[in-house]
Amino acid sequence: MNLRDTLMGGWAKQGCAGPPLAQVGRRILAWPTLQNLSNARRLSDTVLIALYLFALSVPAVGVLLGWVEPKSLARENRPPAPMPAFSIQKASIQRFPARFEDYFQDRLPARDGLLDWHARLKVDWLDSPSTEKVILGRDGWLFMNEEKSECQGRAVSPQEQCRLWAQAFRQRRDWLARRGIEYVVVLTPEKHSVYPEYLPDVCRHSHVLSAAELLAEELRADPEMNVLALRDVLKEERGHRSFAVSENVRCLLFFRTDTHWNDEGAYVSYCALVERLAMRWPEMRPLERDRFERQRIDSFTGDLCWILHLPGDRRETTELWHLREPRAVRLPEELPLDPRRHFPKHIPPQTWGCQDSRQPRAVLFHDSFAGRLWLPVLAEHFNRLGYAPTAGFDPKTVEAIQPQVVIQEIVERKINWHAPEMIGR
Repeated sequence: MNLRDTLMGGWAKQGCAGPPLAQVGRRILAWPTLQNLSNARRLSDTVLIALYLFALSVPAVGVLLGWVEPKSLARENRPPAPMPAFSIQKASIQRFPARFEDYFQDRLPARDGLLDWHARLKVDWLDSPSTEKVILGRDGWLFMNEEKSECQGRAVSPQEQCRLWAQAFRQRRDWLARRGIEYVVVLTPEKHSVYPEYLPDVCRHSHVLSAAELLAEELRADPEMNVLALRDVLKEERGHRSFAVSENVRCLLFFRTDTHWNDEGAYVSYCALVERLAMRWPEMRPLERDRFERQRIDSFTGDLCWILHLPGDRRETTELWHLREPRAVRLPEELPLDPRRHFPKHIPPQTWGCQDSRQPRAVLFHDSFAGRLWLPVLAEHFNRLGYAPTAGFDPKTVEAIQPQVVIQEIVERKINWHAPEMIGR
C-alpha cells in the first residue's frame, strides 16, 4: 500500500471527502519512511554540530600545546605576530582583538597546508594572487606590491618622504664628514623599475613619481652628496642587451619569481659601485667576469613564490656565481650592530677582508640585495669590510671598524614607505 492509499482509506472511514490540515500532518509524520528520514536528519545535525565544535577547538588546543612552529612564517619574509600585551587602558583594549587574531592565525595548525590549497585555487584557477603582497605579472613574472608589503599606515606623500630621507642622509654624511669618513649612498631599484613592461596594464598606466625617484634627483643635485642610483645603471645595461623571454638566462638581471636581482644583476651593480669608489681609490678595479665560476640551477624558486604559497609550482633557471681563488676571508672579530636595527635577520653582522693595510677599511649598511654576490666579493677590495644588515645607521658599527668610507645600500621600497632613522634618536 502506498502513501496515497493509506491517506484515502483513513479519510473514507471518517466519511469525509478530504482530510483536515492537522490530520494530514499527523498522517505524514506517522509514515515510517518519513520518520526514518527525520531521525536521520537529527543524527546528521548532531554529527555536524560536533564536527563544527571540534574544528573550532582543535586550533585553540594546538596553539596552547605548541603544535605549530612559528618559524615556518620565515618564508613569508616576516616574523610571527607576537602575543599582544593587555592592559586596562582603552587603547589597549581596542587593539587587543585584532592583534590576538594575528597571533592566533600565525600559529593555526595546518596553516601552511590550508594556505597552499587556497593559493592553488586563487592563482591557478582564478588567475588572482593569493595575497595582496604579490602582483601577478605577464609571462610568469611576479612583482612585490610595495604598498601592501611595506606600508606601515603612514599617510605621507612622496614629496614628504623624499624630504625626510634627504634630511637623514645629509645628517649621516655630516656626522661622518666630521670624522674624516666618506659617505656613499647606493639606491637599489625595484624589479618593476627595470622591467616595467611585465607589470599588469593597470600598474603600468598608473605610475606616478615615487619618493625614491624624487630622492635620487635631489641628492644628485647636491654636490656634497655621493649617490649612486643603480636604477639608471641597470636600465642602461639592459638596453645594451638583446632581450627576449626565450633567450639565455644570462640576459636577465632580475629573477622572474623573486624580488631581488640575480647574480648577473648583482655583478653589474657591483662593478658600478667599485668604479665609483675608484674615483677616490684609483687602484680599485672590478673583478673580471672570467674570475667567476658559474653554476646552472634549473629549479630556483623565488621568495615571491613562497609568499604566494606556491613554492614548487613556478621554478626558473638561473646561474650562481662563485669567485675563483678569493683573497678575502671572514674575520673572527664580532661586528656590533644594535639588534633593533638588524634586518634582515637571516644575514648576521660580519666582517670580511684581505687584511692588506694598503687597502681601505669600510662599513656597508645593506639590505638583502647585498646578500647576492656582494657578500663577500666586495670585500676583495678592502682591508676590512663590515657588513651590517640594516636600513638604519649605527654609530657603534662605524666606530668598531674606523673606516675611510661608509656605503649605505638601500632598496627603493624602504625609501617609499618607511620612516628614516635620525642619528641620536
